Amino acid sequence: MTEAKKLIGFNTVTSSSNAECAVYIGSLLRRLGMKPSYQEVRSDGVLFLNVVGWLGSGKAPLLWSTHLDTVASGDPKLWTRTGGDPWRLTLRGQNLYGLGAADTKLDLLCKLTALGRVKGAELKKPLLVLGTFGEESGLRGAARFCQGEFPKPAMALVGEPTDL
Repeated sequence: MTEAKKLIGFNTVTSSSNAECAVYIGSLLRRLGMKPSYQEVRSDGVLFLNVVGWLGSGKAPLLWSTHLDTVASGDPKLWTRTGGDPWRLTLRGQNLYGLGAADTKLDLLCKLTALGRVKGAELKKPLLVLGTFGEESGLRGAARFCQGEFPKPAMALVGEPTDL
């Protein structure tokens, strides 16, 4: 729950920098034995980062991807289940509330938790873990990822609770 609270606590509204959140994800990747790398984009003086972790060797990796940015929070008074703070993860019953809980910061955390459970296992295919920026504003981070620094994935698991 500590990592979940930390992730939700980062204000990563699309127009804001996600750098602090991406660097934190990088620290979680390091704990799993991955070496994080970052793809940087500056827009109007604001720093945005994709964070990428690589595990295993070979070509045509499996890609686990999600975005770290969120829509704007709206009126804080409407965040009644979080005490008016959209960046405060709150557990009520079996539900988690906070900006990015469902769309999609916690998706990435679930993937990293699953990866931690098989830490040290030999992978049949290499794995790329990707946290992007700018999904809520034209998939800017995904476009940056596709600029060729990493091998083309054979398959992708994209966490997004919509019809894409």
